[in-house]
Amino acid sequence: MNSPFRRQWHIGQNILSLTHNRRGDWALGALTDGQVFLVPTDDAGVEPYIFKLHDGAVLCVCADSDAHAFLSGGDDGAVYLIDPQIAAPTLLAQHKGQRIEHVAAGPDGCRAYASGGLLYRLDEEGRPLGHPEVFNAPFPSAEEETHAELLADIKTDSPACCVAPHAHEPLLAVGYENGLILLVPFDGRHEMVILPPLGARTVGLIWSHDGQSLLAAHEDGSVFLFTKDSLSRFIRARFA
Repeated sequence: MNSPFRRQWHIGQNILSLTHNRRGDWALGALTDGQVFLVPTDDAGVEPYIFKLHDGAVLCVCADSDAHAFLSGGDDGAVYLIDPQIAAPTLLAQHKGQRIEHVAAGPDGCRAYASGGLLYRLDEEGRPLGHPEVFNAPFPSAEEETHAELLADIKTDSPACCVAPHAHEPLLAVGYENGLILLVPFDGRHEMVILPPLGARTVGLIWSHDGQSLLAAHEDGSVFLFTKDSLSRFIRARFA
């Protein structure tokens, strides 16, 4: 049977979120049992690397200031730096008895995290910067609001929960609560279903840095890698 995806893995744990580093060549997934997994965003033929990081759930992940790396925060009050090029993660901060609610990093090297309603900042070496401040969650970005307007006209039985714009083409990948994944062109062409509803929420969609592949993660631990070639064969087979 012709399939739209090139590879499929089952992680074996529920996936909470998925993000990519600033270079766009690696993705990091957060799992409910304190583990994370690393996988290349392109079709490198590499299996996901799964390892234990936090005691409790991984609550938040993001791209780090370092183009290769990631930040994570968890139930255990720990903030880690994860670099795919380094075997062991680096502990940047520890707040015993508290949860890390958000992590963030800017291209200037500054890192930040929120715990207990306070915002903490770290310098490039991981040292505290200034005093903690009261934390207010950010408003949706203009890009997120634009995506919401684009998706308003698409009729499905399930709400959209994640979007991933293509870096080089007028194209948006959209994931839904029921596991459906659509490709939505901006140029007037009709949207295309590339994965039917699986019953498990789509928690993350990431295009590779060259735009040749799309990585999708679902809450039940399923991970799919779509490539331009596999999608082209799938579309040709459907409309031949």
